[in-house]
Amino acid sequence: MQNLSLSGGAADVRPCTDLLTLDDPAWRTVLDKAGEVYATAGTTLLESGESCGGFMLLQKGVVRVYEVSSDGRELFLYKVMPGDLCLLNLMFMFNTQPCHFKVIAETDVSMVNINPGQFDLAINNSSRFRNSIFSAMAERMHHLMQMINNLAFHSLSDRLIMRIHEKQKEQESDLVLTTHQELASELGTSREVISRLLKNIESTMGTIKLKRGAIQILSAELFQSHIAHEPGLALSV
Repeated sequence: MQNLSLSGGAADVRPCTDLLTLDDPAWRTVLDKAGEVYATAGTTLLESGESCGGFMLLQKGVVRVYEVSSDGRELFLYKVMPGDLCLLNLMFMFNTQPCHFKVIAETDVSMVNINPGQFDLAINNSSRFRNSIFSAMAERMHHLMQMINNLAFHSLSDRLIMRIHEKQKEQESDLVLTTHQELASELGTSREVISRLLKNIESTMGTIKLKRGAIQILSAELFQSHIAHEPGLALSV
């Protein structure tokens, strides 16, 4: 069985760096006309219901993509890092309808912005650019199908444990800086549900201790052991 991640994470889709250096005359003409966008950490780059302003290539920083439900709840889908292409951005370029997604800069970011008309020129005139785009879309769709599998076959408690473990690896610390609300947004549930699950994990497993704005992992070995005994669990790529 293929190992699956229980949260979005960053998919292994990294043709963006290659695109910025792609030696194709039609693509270079388009890239030379591109603008640049800068944003500070915490900036909302796209609100649910808005239209995307163009094709974005992330040069620096990290952004997070969330799906937003009709009642305002958010589900973390994935991160975009330098070298990644964002599936939802690509979907908009082929179907310019307002989307129900939210994009937030996790860190300070800089991006190349290509307007829809220039994007169409690149797709039509550069086979190498076109192949890179379609390959990225296929890879990201595969990643999202993995997420659907996770939601269908793993409990919220398991996905919560996996997300804490991912954050531990990201922060390289047994003191994981996060809030109950942040975890709730990332896993598509309410803060109250996350708080209840965390208290249950703390009291029954003895692997974590809840702190204000943080989760202390008391036994990394036991925490890892729980994950290892759950089939299909793995870190995000």
